[in-house]
Amino acid sequence: MSGSKYHGSSALLNLWNPLVDANEVGFSLGQLWADSGTNDAVNTVEAGWHVYPKFYGGDTRTRLFIYWTSDGYTKTGCYNLNCPGFVQVSTKLAPGAVLSASTYKGSQFYLNFLVYRDPKTGHWWLRLADEWIGYWPKTIFTTLASGATVLEWGGEIINGGTTVHTTTDMGSGHFPSEGLDGVSASFNNLQYVDQNDKVMKPTSVSAIVSGPKCYDLKVFGDVGGNRGYTFFFGGPGRNANCC
Repeated sequence: MSGSKYHGSSALLNLWNPLVDANEVGFSLGQLWADSGTNDAVNTVEAGWHVYPKFYGGDTRTRLFIYWTSDGYTKTGCYNLNCPGFVQVSTKLAPGAVLSASTYKGSQFYLNFLVYRDPKTGHWWLRLADEWIGYWPKTIFTTLASGATVLEWGGEIINGGTTVHTTTDMGSGHFPSEGLDGVSASFNNLQYVDQNDKVMKPTSVSAIVSGPKCYDLKVFGDVGGNRGYTFFFGGPGRNANCC
């Protein structure tokens, strides 16, 4: 979503534990982004859940993660608390923590994420459910210090396959066409904070799917109630139609 100045973004993320191809240096994630700038001047704060075995010494559990950069992912920024930048304040939960994950047609787990620019300080705060985790100081950013110009919600993987597509899952590893709750992964209750610091529901969100035969997306829009603006996403990666 773009076209204005934004001071925050939130969503209720459905947590899963996707398979990441053990033969590749890859990850699979669900996250939200608040961005500004272009090319080497891109500023971003990112938060969500991921499975990233290479980063965690082979650990394949689902974990909370954050990321930031102020120069288009070139020299500044890092995951979690691996470099100066994010200021941790919570004593209950920190980036890198293991999260409970949903199971196919079984128990479902959700976590509400909010990134929010404090109008008094300009710092970007991260809240999970009712817990304020910490903040990215205004001083580490350039364009993002005054607000984001692009908000994104969705899934991402690294396609580390050299001759064929990776088998890494996105979301639950199942397409939305196979089923919804309990089958494919979802984002729910998408909201944003506008430049006047009012919480709003999206009215126009662009759907981007880079390889629909490998991973797909089904947008429902605002379905009302507590669920709000909702979409389902994911897929298995390499299959008979994605090779």
